[in-house]
Amino acid sequence: MCNSKFGSIPNKLSIKQHLELALVGFTFIRYMKPEGYSSAVPVYLVRCSQHGRYLEKPSGYTGYFVCTSCLEETQILRSRKNVMPHLS
Repeated sequence: MCNSKFGSIPNKLSIKQHLELALVGFTFIRYMKPEGYSSAVPVYLVRCSQHGRYLEKPSGYTGYFVCTSCLEETQILRSRKNVMPHLS
């Protein structure tokens, strides 16, 4: 799996990274400066229970992670729900 903005997932992780990923759901990988950013951002390997691993930077004030595949699926389901007739 490859994330175009943050490159590809590293092949090797340290024992500490494996433990963090298993217990917490994310682990720090590196700092990098993606195109369009003014400074380097921390990049984490994140585990999604439905879609597997992906690279992402923390979002928002609290530093949460959002799986873009889950987000897209939710948006598709919402749009279908709005279009489909109610069966009552």
